[in-house]
Amino acid sequence: MLYTDNKSIRQLNRRYAGKNVSTDVLCFDLSEKGQFLADIAVSAEKAIQNARRFKTTPKEEAALYLIHGILHLFGYDDKKIIERRRMQRKALYILNKINN
Repeated sequence: MLYTDNKSIRQLNRRYAGKNVSTDVLCFDLSEKGQFLADIAVSAEKAIQNARRFKTTPKEEAALYLIHGILHLFGYDDKKIIERRRMQRKALYILNKINN
C-alpha cells in the first residue's frame, strides 16, 4: 500500500496504464499460481482535494479509494457508467459497514 501525491500517481499511471493523468487509486494484481498478492497506490493529495469537494474527510476518501482498488482486484470494472455506479454503490456499502 502506497500513499502518494498527484504527481507520483500520475507517473505510475503513465508508466503502468499508459494514461498521463493523475487518479485517485491504482491497483496492481501481482498474483501468481494460487497466491493472491496485490499492491495499491492511493493519492492522499486527491483524497484531500475530493474531501473538500464532496464534503467528506480525507480519511473517508482514502478509505473509499482503497475499497475501490480492492473491488478492481476482485473483478469489478468501472469503464461503463452502469459498472461505475455498481462499484460506487458497493464501495459505499462496504465503507458504511466499516464505519458502523
